[in-house]
Amino acid sequence: MRKVTLSLIAAAVAATATPAMANNAENFEGAKVEVMAGFDLTNLPGSLDNLTGPNVAVAAGYDIAAGNVILGVEAEAGFHIANTSFPVPPNQIKGNRDLYAGVRAGVPISEKTMLYAKGGYANKRLRITNGAGTTLSAPKLDGIRGGAGVEHKISDSMHIKGEYRYTNYESSVESHQAMIGVGIRF
Repeated sequence: MRKVTLSLIAAAVAATATPAMANNAENFEGAKVEVMAGFDLTNLPGSLDNLTGPNVAVAAGYDIAAGNVILGVEAEAGFHIANTSFPVPPNQIKGNRDLYAGVRAGVPISEKTMLYAKGGYANKRLRITNGAGTTLSAPKLDGIRGGAGVEHKISDSMHIKGEYRYTNYESSVESHQAMIGVGIRF
């Protein structure tokens, strides 16, 4: 009997919460542009040192409400500012541009706050330079990115966000990023 009662209470709460969540989902619809900054730790294969340093990016996307969830597409262009010695100084591996295109799905947890998960394709370019700064090689790495975050509206058109993302690139390279951002929704 206890399980039946708890199930009925849970069903009643879900039934009343769904319309409110659907209304909240509409608060996160539309086109958006964002500026983001954070920290990137890129693990390089073998005995190479990791690339650690700041990452900056601009992003654009579009979100729609589908019932009580948000579904969206997004694209981002970033730049990783870091370098490490390879394999014998003065040669260096340097961070470079970081591109991403993917989808996200979110669930509003209040009128102004949404939790979301994201995933898609990423492409990172590294630069290998000599002691004089001349580029010796600029490998491009394809990868798959997944992440999660929270977005909070600070006005009708502006929002702030924080997210963690992990990218698994080819050639045994992987990246962990923690980013914060501010955006405008149209």
